[in-house]
Amino acid sequence: MFNKKVWQAVALISVLVLALSACGSGQPATVAPATSAPATAAPATAAPVATAVPPTAVPPTKVPLKVALLLEGPLADTGWNATAYQGLLDAQKEFGVQVAYEENVPPADEEQTVRNYASQGYNLIIGHDFSFMDPMTKLSTEFPNTFFSCTTAFQGTPNLAAYDMYEVQSHYLAGIVLGSMTKSNIIGIVGGVDLPTQDANFNALKQGVASVNPKAKVLISFVGSWGDSAGGKEAALAQINNGADVMLDAGAASGLGTLEAVAEKNIPVISFIPLSSPAAPKQLIATILPNYEKMVHDQVELLVEGKFQGGLIRPDLATGIIQINMNNGVPADIQAKVLQAKQDIIDGKLVIPENFNK
Repeated sequence: MFNKKVWQAVALISVLVLALSACGSGQPATVAPATSAPATAAPATAAPVATAVPPTAVPPTKVPLKVALLLEGPLADTGWNATAYQGLLDAQKEFGVQVAYEENVPPADEEQTVRNYASQGYNLIIGHDFSFMDPMTKLSTEFPNTFFSCTTAFQGTPNLAAYDMYEVQSHYLAGIVLGSMTKSNIIGIVGGVDLPTQDANFNALKQGVASVNPKAKVLISFVGSWGDSAGGKEAALAQINNGADVMLDAGAASGLGTLEAVAEKNIPVISFIPLSSPAAPKQLIATILPNYEKMVHDQVELLVEGKFQGGLIRPDLATGIIQINMNNGVPADIQAKVLQAKQDIIDGKLVIPENFNK
């Protein structure tokens, strides 16, 4: 059984708005994005044992500070990647750092891409995908005066911050919503790439569903890509045709197709895009997108203040990074159940396990 930690799957603005914000506000020129499509191959096979590296404080870096954000997928997802990029722009505006980004960086090119930025004197390089963990672990020893961050990882070093997200908590809460709202007792999930962290998250969602509706069945489909909108729509329509009357979109840019499908069929959906996203259909009732905007901004702030630390970091509901936001599409009584479960998790009364098995 393949048992390891990897990813996850989805801004406040569309790609056009992002580009205009960068140009209209006098942003430094960004690095031209890579043109390769997101890779669908399974990431590295290291065991998912979260062996913490004791965080080691590092001294302030020289100014001007340079920060690069590397994305395995496209900004077009309007969620996972786009919000991280917005956090970079926010930090640039507040702290005056020089920034660059690349989207659609294939895993095969990640080590060389990270090396290029380290060689160019970038002070902080943020890899926004699990696939950056192995190359960053290697390069953090070669470039001990460069700081690295991987936003979904389970192993850090003194100058590599590894963010191992407790996303199972938000998925459990999403399960409460979906299990309470389904009338057909069939719930659909459309994911991007079949990864162990997806398995852990979806197992937690099923646990949340069972806590309120043990008769409900959960259908799970994977598109095989983070950037296949047509595939996302096809998978969603197939689940709807099989009786799914509520859904979770966990496909990044592939999920834009899922959102088209639920809009056409009027199916309530929880997604990884903000409730305010231009891509959000009226059927979007909740989002479980981690607060990557705040997370990226805060990493730059730590760098500026000379407080950046390597090691293992585990954001959860209590930190405000892991979250669920609902709108009035979720009835008030169901929202109350979700908020009570959320508080029980924060208080330690309810523990959501990370089960990476199929």
